Amino acid sequence: LSLSPLIVSEHDAYVNPSGAVPTIMALYYGEDWIHSNCWYQESNLPEGPPPGPFAGAKWKAALAFKEDLPMTVFVVDAATAGGGLWRGKYAIREWIRRKVGSIGNSCIHLTDAQGDALAKWKD
Repeated sequence: LSLSPLIVSEHDAYVNPSGAVPTIMALYYGEDWIHSNCWYQESNLPEGPPPGPFAGAKWKAALAFKEDLPMTVFVVDAATAGGGLWRGKYAIREWIRRKVGSIGNSCIHLTDAQGDALAKWKD
């Protein structure tokens, strides 16, 4: 798997366990599912679905921050990626799933509407 022409920057960032849910809320800012358990059936938690508020963000945080390790953040050049950005996203997810077990949708994030997310963030 080679995405090196797309990667502009790569950094590890430590997120304190108490900051996992706010981190998920920031990464997925503006996406409706963070308020509900609508994607819960994709990857169940042993303790069951989290209660609200922000049940979706709590669910994603429980999946994405299972271990007290830094998260790796990649900044990619979407303009030069063409359709490769989405293919790369799913290729990386599959590679991670095979390497460490079934993490599903929680191991990598690519904002669905990058332009909208950036505009909301700038407001």
